[in-house]
Amino acid sequence: MLAQQLVAAGETVIDVQPKLGARVRLLAAGHVNKNDPNDARSVAIAALRSKGLREVAPEDHAGVLKLWPKRRRDLGSLRTQVVCRLHAVLCDLVPGGMAKNEVTAAQADRAIAGLQPSGAVATARHELASEFLEDLRRVDARMAEAKKRLEVAVAASGTTVTEVFGVGPYVAATVVGYAGNVSRFANRDHFAA
Repeated sequence: MLAQQLVAAGETVIDVQPKLGARVRLLAAGHVNKNDPNDARSVAIAALRSKGLREVAPEDHAGVLKLWPKRRRDLGSLRTQVVCRLHAVLCDLVPGGMAKNEVTAAQADRAIAGLQPSGAVATARHELASEFLEDLRRVDARMAEAKKRLEVAVAASGTTVTEVFGVGPYVAATVVGYAGNVSRFANRDHFAA
């Protein structure tokens, strides 16, 4: 993040691998103790002496492709959490519990609509189930929106990864987002490593 902020401010930034700085500290002092002054000096020496270091470029479309799959995964985790809580409340409300392994918003809506809670605890559970149902619908809508944005971002990137059999927008965005520009790798073995 700091590197991207410096590049955005117009500075030239060189990417120095941490192991190069550690080697300089080891050779200079015989140990790799790390503190800010030693680290800054060793990184500067490594940057001056090492060949083949790359200049940090501003984030490109791969950065966008890295964000949307993460958002979709986060929403998926949130959806699972909401569904589990809704299922637990519905199991307490519905006589005999919920037999379904997967609870959808439509199933939960039918189950909640068919209930006539009696007593304060049942009424509170009914209200809580209704709130969880609203949460589930909201998360489902956000997931659908994130999926659309992901598909638009993949199409805008012009990647051909989606032409591989079985690779959809989500997998393509994840691969391109985390791998970045593959031309930075010397060969396919470096990419695989």
